[in-house]
Amino acid sequence: MTILIVEDNKASARFIEIILQKDDHQTAMAYDAATALETLADRTDIQLIIADIVMPKVDGIELIEKIRKNRAWTNIPIIMCSSLRDMETVQKAIKSGCNYYMIKPIKKAALLEKIHDALNAEPAGDGS
Repeated sequence: MTILIVEDNKASARFIEIILQKDDHQTAMAYDAATALETLADRTDIQLIIADIVMPKVDGIELIEKIRKNRAWTNIPIIMCSSLRDMETVQKAIKSGCNYYMIKPIKKAALLEKIHDALNAEPAGDGS
């Protein structure tokens, strides 16, 4: 079981990684959406995704949309972490398929709580 961190800012990515590793989570890192998608395609142990929105080329919302289009990844919970706090962006991220939206700077306790909630939530059914 691994948590994929998708964050183009290496300091922010490392900060999240340290929090997760101190809480006994395995991590994988992607500094852009393309690498995140490759990682998801190559690995079957990704249990949760934590992603930024503002990234070069493909932003976090587009990444969510691509992830949610792949049936194999539909039930992987996604936590968006962004400095963008306007309601339009938050609603767009949620509509795209993120499970939780956190505003940076991220607080350790709040992040771990969201991770716990996401990992223990029942997966959404596909209606079939």
